[in-house]
Formats: sequence, C-alpha cells, structure tokens
Amino acid sequence: MDIDGAQDIATRSRQALTEDDQRFRDLRKFILAELRHIASQWSDLRREGGTKFARSVPAVSAWLDGLTGDTKKKAQRWVGRLNEIRSDRDTDRKELLKASILAFESYRQREQLDRLENLSADSVGALLPIFREIDSLELSYYGQIVNLRLGVVKKLQQMLAADAKEKVIQEHVFDHLWLIDPSWERAKGTEHLETKIGTFLAQDTEKLSRKERDARIDIAYRTASGSHVVIELKRASVATPIDRLVAQIRKYREGVRKIRDQSDHKNWPIQIVVLVGKPPPEWSDTRGREDVAAALDAVDARLVFYDQLVDNAQKILRRLSQSPQEGRSALGRVQVD
Repeated sequence: MDIDGAQDIATRSRQALTEDDQRFRDLRKFILAELRHIASQWSDLRREGGTKFARSVPAVSAWLDGLTGDTKKKAQRWVGRLNEIRSDRDTDRKELLKASILAFESYRQREQLDRLENLSADSVGALLPIFREIDSLELSYYGQIVNLRLGVVKKLQQMLAADAKEKVIQEHVFDHLWLIDPSWERAKGTEHLETKIGTFLAQDTEKLSRKERDARIDIAYRTASGSHVVIELKRASVATPIDRLVAQIRKYREGVRKIRDQSDHKNWPIQIVVLVGKPPPEWSDTRGREDVAAALDAVDARLVFYDQLVDNAQKILRRLSQSPQEGRSALGRVQVD
C-alpha cells in the first residue's frame, strides 16, 4: 500500500483509503483473519494465565497435583477461568479462586453420585474408590463450615464490648443457634409454626410487669435438630431469683407445648435456653449451682452465660477443626457447658 511506484490508494483528503481498491480488500481480509485467530486463542491464553496464578498459591498447587487424569485437566481449566474476570486486587482473585475450588468440589461430588447410579450390582469393587472420594469431599465441606463459623465467632468476640454486648447477642444468636449448641441447625419447613409460637411469646411478654419486661431483652422460638428451642435473653446486669425465673419459664413453656401438640412436630422435645449476664442470687449458696440447674431442668431449661457463649463456641470449633474425622460426628453431640 505504501509502494511509491503503485497507484496512490489514499483519498484526496488524505484522511482515508480507497475502499474499493483490491489492496484495501486484501488488507481487510488479512486483518479480520488475524483477529479471528487471536479471538480463538485469547480465552485459552487467559485461562492458562489464571491457572498459573492459581498455582502460585501453595495449597492450590498441592490440591491440583493431588488430582489425576481428566479430573486434573478439568480442575485446571476450572480455576483458570477466574482470570477472565477483571480484578486488580489479589485478595479478590484469591477469594474467587477459593469459590472456584469449592464449586469444582461440588461438581466432583455430583460426578461420583452419577457413577454410583451407573454401577451394576456386580461392580462391588468399584464402590470403595467412590466412597473414599465422597468421604474426602465431605471432609472438605466440613472444614469450610468450621472455618466460616470461626470467622463469625471471632467477629463477635471483637464486638463484645460491655456497652454493645446485649445488642450484638440479640442480633446474632437467634439466627445462629450453633453459637449455643454446635449441633443445632434451623429446621426447614417450620416457618408457620415459628410465626405462631413467636406471636404467642410476644403476647406473653406484653403481659409481664414493667420490671419483668425491663429485665428481658428479647425472647424467640426456633426449630432445630428435632427440638423446639425457646431462647430468652436477660439483660446482662440483671440477676433474676430462681423461683421467679422458673415461674416465668413454666408459664410460656405450657403455651408453647399447647401449640406444639397441635402441629406435625408434637413429638419433638422443648428446650429452653436462658442467656444471662449474672446467675440467680441463689448461685452462691452451698449447693447453689446444683439447685439452680435442677430447678431449671425440671422445666426443660438451662442457663448460658454471655461471657461463656463465644468462648465455648470458639473452643469447640477449634477442637473440631483440628480433628475433622471426629468432627463430623461430634457436631451432632457436643453441647456448650
């Protein structure tokens, strides 16, 4: 196009090229072909760059090296995709990388389940590798749950200043029952029952004297792990005598029991947890602790102290995270002291 001896291809204004010239057509064809080639390679090159970044994290590199065959190839392509998402911050890219690995593990789990369905009755030998793979994936999920919960506990611990204690506990404990008992997870499909009993408890609160109402931050009902759970939060500065506390508990326990007995979950036991900052005055008597515990046990209740709440949850989660094999079953049996 720039050969001096050839016909000038520029327009008179010198601002463009003559588009019907064959040389322009050839140039256009060449450039379009190159752009198509670049486009076809670009995604693969970016994925390779994403895989390279992923391998810069030792734990991810070890995870990839632990895979074999087609699974390894799929995993490398999977984590490589994060490079297609624009982000200048390494922290964002690492969070995306973690999410990609978890997503791939979920994909692997579905693959293993599909393999189980396709096995014939005489393929017993092929079952063991699949079971080991599923067990490994289960431990991976379990570890993530423990780490996430530890993060919640640490955040709560940072916020538990004396002037914020009641507010923080109230906002979080009702929807994170595992802070009280690691085996508690909210039951699904019981929203109507929770609404009905929640309304009853709110009405019961309105019937309390002003002094009794002022001593209580809030009260709520949840269904968890095959139990009806009532949680009452007492103000951290209040020490309620055990007789008065038992009388209050007995009153709303009977109301909850009546509603429960008319539901599909009438065989579930009732558990009542009273979160307190100070124990009842009788606590300091010679057999005070035993007597308080026995009186509360008679009405399906127990005390949990604010100061113990986060510490106990944190200790339990740490212990379980250090022993994941034991932890999966321990989640179903460990309770806060």
